[in-house]
Amino acid sequence: MINQDYTFTAPDFKFSDVDAGDTLAGIKVETLPAPADGTLKCDSTTIATAGTECADVTKLVFTPVANKDGDVTFTFRVKDSKGNPSLSAYTMTVKVKAKQGDINCDGHVDLKDIVLAFQILIDAAPQGTDICNADADGDKTVGIGDMIFILKELLGTTT
Repeated sequence: MINQDYTFTAPDFKFSDVDAGDTLAGIKVETLPAPADGTLKCDSTTIATAGTECADVTKLVFTPVANKDGDVTFTFRVKDSKGNPSLSAYTMTVKVKAKQGDINCDGHVDLKDIVLAFQILIDAAPQGTDICNADADGDKTVGIGDMIFILKELLGTTT
C-alpha cells in the first residue's frame, strides 16, 4: 500500500474454525506495530496497549508514519462467534511504500518538492534539510526526470 491509512476487511484475517458455522467476531491485538512504524485504531480510538480487542475488523485502521517504507507487523488472535479466541497468535504484515515525490518528507507531493528537487540538482538545498524519496521516478538518480514525475503526479497524469 502507498503510505496512507489502510482499513482492514474480514478477508485480511483469513479466519477459519473447526466448528461449523462459526464466523469471525473480532480480533485481540497481541503486539502493536512499533511506534516508529505507525498506529492501529479501532473505531477511531487508538489502540495503545496489547490485549485490546476490536470486535469489528472493518473498523480497524492502520496509519503509517509519514514516509514509512517497508514492512510493518503486529500480532493478533481471532475471536469466533462463540467468543472463543484462537489458540495461536497470527502475524499481520502490512507492506508500506513511501509516496514517490515527497522529497521534503512532509507527507504531501506538491510544488515544494519540485523546488527542493531543483535545489538538490544545482547543489543549493538548504543545510539541514530533510530529504527522502528524492529519486521520485525510480531511475536511481536525482534530476529533471524527478521534477517531471512530480509535475505529472500533481496533474494526475502518472500511471
